[in-house]
Amino acid sequence: MRRDYGVVFETAQGRILGVLLDAVSCALRRVKKVKLDRLPRMADFAEWATAAEPALGWEQGTFMLAYDAKSRLCEYAGPRFLTTRASIEKATFA
Repeated sequence: MRRDYGVVFETAQGRILGVLLDAVSCALRRVKKVKLDRLPRMADFAEWATAAEPALGWEQGTFMLAYDAKSRLCEYAGPRFLTTRASIEKATFA
């Protein structure tokens, strides 16, 4: 059964906006109190997301755990992807 996602979104958009505004309100109250162990790339974003954690139902530190995991994955996979891509681009297919 195919769903009409436009209708689903229209039904949920008020709740989605409410959750986003709750997160922004929470972050505004907490952002000056956030102290990260280290400042990652995009530090302002990391501080804001960390400050919004309670409103999103996340435990303290959840955002930075996910952010660090993504960063480690990119550090591991990035060079391999570029090497593979360069090899594919140089290849000739007969």
